[in-house]
Amino acid sequence: MTPLQRQIADEIASTRTTGLAGPFAPWLANPAIADAAQKLGRICRYETCFPLRQSEMLILMTAACFEAQTEWDIHVGEARKAGLEETTIEALAKRQQPNFGAVASTEAGKDDASGDCVLWRFADELLRNQGHVSDVAYTAMQQRFGERGLVDATAITGYYVLVAYTLNLFHIVDPSKRRTPS
Repeated sequence: MTPLQRQIADEIASTRTTGLAGPFAPWLANPAIADAAQKLGRICRYETCFPLRQSEMLILMTAACFEAQTEWDIHVGEARKAGLEETTIEALAKRQQPNFGAVASTEAGKDDASGDCVLWRFADELLRNQGHVSDVAYTAMQQRFGERGLVDATAITGYYVLVAYTLNLFHIVDPSKRRTPS
């Protein structure tokens, strides 16, 4: 590694529980991309208007859309820890709309069943229609989560599309799923 690659690799390793696993190692071929992408990833993960449970829902939707098994494997555990219901996870795996009726209200009303439904519909259209959504989905999202919610949901899904592309292209396997020689 060049000194710049080493510096960025060290920063990634110190801020990620997975270290350089996932998309980070390939990104280091272009240190500027690796640095920008890892910073954007941190923001998309921890600095949006959504509770982690809803962010993880968006990540799993993206993983399922792009058949990014490693992305799914890494984030399904995170989604469970964040409180995403097992029935919701099962529906997302099949790219079906979950039954949001039983979700309890938290986070000042942003994390309730109707909010989850609005967020799911928006992201489902965004992913299925290659970045396009209907006026109905856009307006519902804007009314429920505001401009910030529109930007944050789009950024989360967009960032994880980049992650999915990288994981799929480079055939990156979740480190916990790697087989060890016997």
